[in-house]
Amino acid sequence: MGRKKIMTKFLMCFAAAATVVTGILGSVPLPVKAAEEGSYTVKFEAYEGTCETESISVPRGESIILPDAFYEGHYLESWVDVNDEGDVTVCTAIGKAGSVYTPERDMRLYANWKPNQEQDTTVTYEARIGDIQYEELEEAFANAQAGDTIIVLKDCSVSKTLEVTADNVTLESENAETPVTVSREEEFAGKNYAEDAGNVLVGISSGSLVTQNIILDGGAVLDEDFNNTGQVWDSPLIYVKGFYSMKAGTVLQNNYNTDYSESVDSSRSVRTAGAVDVTWDAGMVMDGGLIQDCYTLGAGGGIQSSKTAEVTITSGTIRHCAAVWGGALGLMGPSEASNMELSGNHSDSTGGAVWSLVSLVMTDCVIENNSSDYVAGGVHMSTAAGFIPAQGIWHISPDAPLPETKPCGAAQSRQAKGKARCPWSSGTVPLPVTAQKRISARRARSVT
Repeated sequence: MGRKKIMTKFLMCFAAAATVVTGILGSVPLPVKAAEEGSYTVKFEAYEGTCETESISVPRGESIILPDAFYEGHYLESWVDVNDEGDVTVCTAIGKAGSVYTPERDMRLYANWKPNQEQDTTVTYEARIGDIQYEELEEAFANAQAGDTIIVLKDCSVSKTLEVTADNVTLESENAETPVTVSREEEFAGKNYAEDAGNVLVGISSGSLVTQNIILDGGAVLDEDFNNTGQVWDSPLIYVKGFYSMKAGTVLQNNYNTDYSESVDSSRSVRTAGAVDVTWDAGMVMDGGLIQDCYTLGAGGGIQSSKTAEVTITSGTIRHCAAVWGGALGLMGPSEASNMELSGNHSDSTGGAVWSLVSLVMTDCVIENNSSDYVAGGVHMSTAAGFIPAQGIWHISPDAPLPETKPCGAAQSRQAKGKARCPWSSGTVPLPVTAQKRISARRARSVT
């Protein structure tokens, strides 16, 4: 057997060698000289260390004293014998330096080195799928198949986008009572799904994802006026091209989506959401959970949907989120919402809580303490005529339809400057001076 092959097998059974040394020491019999003629040769391999004794030849039946060896920063735990027994490699600790040993054949013994200060070599795992554990959450996502549940075992920061391509994948914490947090690491390199969606934390490229009892955190630190002293990204937390189901116990928070690549009065704003962006022909159901402390320089501080996307909300809360249009919800596709709470959200232009371009049905929702710098502190609809009051609590039911508002392109302004293009519309909606100052101040803080 070659030395390299022996060394590989020796390293594989290091742990086994350490566990049996105690039983061997102190029980080596003191031999008597055998009547057999001949001798055995024992060679010593120290590898990284040094051993002055290269080999010892001893008559059969006689004993030897195991030599000492030296390796800087380490101590000699034992000398180990490595043997193949059929398809099994057996490692046996012979004894420590100074021990008495009686060889029964020619053999080579290997030094089992240990650091002077024992290092913790325990492998930690971030996730598992069934009984298979993964050291990194990214690896679990890469191996997830249809119907799999990815259990996250600890708080972890990932280095790249967690991509979903299979159907019915579930992401949850091991313990629902103490949900773990998943975030981007500082050197995060995301997958580029679209403009202003290049650093997405979770990308549902196809298939579907369910989240429950887990926290996705973008690292922003927002004060009550949405000024950020934390991390800044040019992407939402979740980008949906397939289908996303957000269930109870899910928390999406602290995501600041703008890299300020465009000037404040540009005709193009950042177009993706603060937390969840539901793109063309995709879908989302929010059945519980919380979205909080997210911001975008576009529409939908909490959720944004494209024209052909469908969003259904049956319960849940969106609070303290902000955007230029729709502090909590920026809806360009047909949507329904019931039994949800929208509170403390803000828009720099229109729709402190909701900004919708098409049909929206809201049932038994609480909308309170939202605000906007222009019009509609609560809900702004761009499909009828008339404006929604800027403040207040709304309990909306089928018997109380939404007030009507003017189309986005028909809005008038007393401001001579500061107009920003209403996304997905040919018209413009004014960006008030207060909003310009607010965004400029955020930009200055972010750059510095």
